[in-house]
Amino acid sequence: MKKIILLLLVCLFLTNCNKTPLEKVLKDVKNNHPKTITLSDYTNFKWDEV
Repeated sequence: MKKIILLLLVCLFLTNCNKTPLEKVLKDVKNNHPKTITLSDYTNFKWDEV
């Protein structure tokens, strides 16, 4: 459940910024089913925390 909520939040945020990172996240989740997602792997800016 936490994974789904996090994914939805990431999708909402990235949709407003740039579709390319969103597409990367969705593709990775679909193909690899990761338990955690490191946002810095999909974005070109620094993250403090989420």
